[in-house]
Amino acid sequence: PPGVEKVALEYGFPHAVSTQQLAEGLGDGVLPKYIQAAVGDGVRWDKGGLGGKEAMQAQKRVRMRVDAVFAMADSRNWGRDIQLLCDILASDGSYERTRVAEQQIPLYYCNPDFHFPNEYHLPRISSGAFQTALNAVYRQMTGRDLKYSYFGKPHVVQYRYIEKMLRAQAARLGFDDVGPIFAIGDNPAADVRGARNAGAPWMSVLVRTGCFKGEGNDTTDPADFVVDNVLQAVQLALRGGRPEDGDADAAAAAAAAWFYRGGR
Repeated sequence: PPGVEKVALEYGFPHAVSTQQLAEGLGDGVLPKYIQAAVGDGVRWDKGGLGGKEAMQAQKRVRMRVDAVFAMADSRNWGRDIQLLCDILASDGSYERTRVAEQQIPLYYCNPDFHFPNEYHLPRISSGAFQTALNAVYRQMTGRDLKYSYFGKPHVVQYRYIEKMLRAQAARLGFDDVGPIFAIGDNPAADVRGARNAGAPWMSVLVRTGCFKGEGNDTTDPADFVVDNVLQAVQLALRGGRPEDGDADAAAAAAAAWFYRGGR
């Protein structure tokens, strides 16, 4: 989306270029006509958020060697982005996009969620669906499986970072440690699976407000707790995972879940 290259710059990547900028900077013919006609959100060098010195710098970056690809946000134009990314990922990263026998350019996905809830009554496809499409087209084009690294739920890296930050905050407040940590979410494949992959001190709380709206628990990625809404999830966390008074069955389930996950 527009502005993603500025986000990358703030993250410390001084030569970041978006696919919008590539589409504009590489000129006519880089995209098939049916895709070119659909690029209505592209950044023009003389308008649309970049101008003057910034535009000149972006034009120079377009011609630089590509060292890595980061999929940081949902694609606004799948045809454009798949075409440009396959060109890069099947090449040595040079401006000429010289083809190579093995993948040389690393690819990093930051959000593997396949779908998400919105006001429509069925979940809508998201970044993970685009990744599935890119992987399939690359495979068809090169005969090779695309190599990539994932960040974001359900992968563990961000859970470990959060633990590190929470433990540092706890130490500043005079506490020895933290736990349990409640991961609240509506997507079993992302939120629940991520917390379970992370293990103790994480505990998963599934809410029936988004992707999951069923009775009971999810059968594929069962959560430690299932509640109707976020308020109930927060109340559960504030009680330390303990059920409301008088719910003996829930108390036994909470204790079993905590010890099963390696809690103390």
